[in-house]
Order: sequence, then structure tokens, then C-alpha cells
Amino acid sequence: MSTEEKFGEYSKCIEDDRAVSVLDPLGMDSFLIEELPRINEEARVESLIQDASRLIPPLRELGDPDVHEAMAATRDIAIVASSLTRHGLNLASVPQIEPSLLLLSRITGEVPSDTVFSYGTRNPAGSRMRTFTGTEEERFFIGRFSKATHALLPTIAFLDQAEDISIFSPTYVELLQKAGEEFAGVISAMAAVRQCITPEFFTHRLRPYFEPKRIGGEIYFAPGGVQMPVLLVDLALWGSDEKDPKCWEYWEQNLAYLPPGLRSKARKVSSHPSLVEKGIGELEKSHQDNSGLAQARKSLRALAEMLGSLEKFR
Repeated sequence: MSTEEKFGEYSKCIEDDRAVSVLDPLGMDSFLIEELPRINEEARVESLIQDASRLIPPLRELGDPDVHEAMAATRDIAIVASSLTRHGLNLASVPQIEPSLLLLSRITGEVPSDTVFSYGTRNPAGSRMRTFTGTEEERFFIGRFSKATHALLPTIAFLDQAEDISIFSPTYVELLQKAGEEFAGVISAMAAVRQCITPEFFTHRLRPYFEPKRIGGEIYFAPGGVQMPVLLVDLALWGSDEKDPKCWEYWEQNLAYLPPGLRSKARKVSSHPSLVEKGIGELEKSHQDNSGLAQARKSLRALAEMLGSLEKFR
């Protein structure tokens, strides 16, 4: 697969998110932007039920949305569902929520719940941003969280390219350095969240909206850092060689929350030796002269630096 094709796979994910962010298929902009944060702040559960029942259409009226419209509808219904859960209400209090999310899931090929993509990267920027609290802190959190998620995609693309390059090639070092530069943006975005969002705000104001939900008889976790595609960075660098079933159980559980394209990419990455395994294997089998070994040392040093960055993020 060419470089352009590999980058295209990841670019499509970003393009999908942007296409979804401009949509308002259920006409819920005004409610989600202006009313929902006030209702949540004042814990007006009856208003929440009444407004949600009025705005979320019955299953027969959902029509035939395309994939992007279905993603946008999932985003908007799911934030209402999470608000209901936060106030101790069952999703059945608005009967059309659960069947609608299940139907939309069959169109999107994704879980019938909110994810880091619906809450983050598919969330409109600026005045149309959907929030639980309406606070500037939550807006900042969503913005940085989204930036970190999208910065992971070129990181993975560069690591993906490195899989096809020998450690005895200068190109290997270039690709690892580019991956590291992109990943530095992930670290800085999340560090900014840590600096600007106080533990008190996150714990008491925001965290209550991120409880698991039962939909279609299954429990789905709320958006969280473990669902970020950093999981693919793990797999590419070292994880595809892992033998511990607990690690694979953890990955499988969280990879399920990624879009179909990234899930497919994760399966491909996990079917190949990791960059660590491949690099060590090349070195052990080599019959290079001093010049070649010097280049290999540079490559492995770049790989070690990338592993250090991943550890720093973790």
C-alpha cells in the first residue's frame, strides 16, 4: 500500500468527523446549546424528559439517514442519554432513545452510545458545541481532547509506514521522528487539560455525566481516554507481540469504541510483528558493516524515543 493510501485511511476519519460536526439532523441545535446545560445545572429532570420526548423522533420518523447523519444523530441523542443517566433516570423514561440508538448503530457500524468521537471530534466547534455544563472549562476540555485524538491519526500513519522500512534505512529514522513530532501534540494537548481543568471541576461537575449505560441489554462505557486511538500506537510499537490475554481483553474491549476504519486498521496492525520485535529481529539477522550498524543504532534510538514518549503520555 502506498504512502498516499495509508495516509488516506486516516484522513478519511478526520474528514468524516468534520462532515458530521456541521450536521443537525434532528434539529436539536437550540436545545442542546442553550437549554440542556441549564436543565442539567438545575437538575430539572421533568423538563429533561419532556423536552427529550418532544425533540427525539419516534423510530418510524427517523427516516433513512446516511452514515454521517446517523453519526450526528447518535451524537445528539447520546448526550441526552448521558444527561438522563447522570440524574439517575432510566433511558426508558424517553422510550424512543434506546431503539433509535440501536437503529443508528446498524447504519454507522459503531456502538449505540457516545464515544470520544461523538463527544469530541464530531462535536461542533464554536457556538454550536454540545456540552453538559455549558462551562468554558468543558469547552476547553472538548477542544483539547479533540485535538489530541486527531493528532494521533498522523502519528499512527507514520508508524504504519515505518513497518515497511528497514532499520538500516535513513527513512526509518525520519518516519519515527515525524511520528514523535505528531505525538508531542497529543501530549501537549492533554497536559493543557491537566493544567487548566481542576480535579474538583472534573470530579464534581463533569465526571458524573460519564457513567456506563445499558443499551440493548449490553453495558456501554462512556467516552474516556482509554478509547482514544492511542491504542493503535501501543499495538504498532510493542503490543502486537503481547501474549498476556488480559492485555488483549483490554484492547478488544476499547477498540470496539473506534470507528470501523480504525478497528480494521487495528486488526491489520495486530497481525504483524511490532516495530520493537521487527527491529530486534532485523538487527539479530544482519550482516551489516559498521556503516549499516551505525544507521541501525540511529533507528533503534528513534524507536526508543517514541516508546519514551508513549510512556510519558501514559
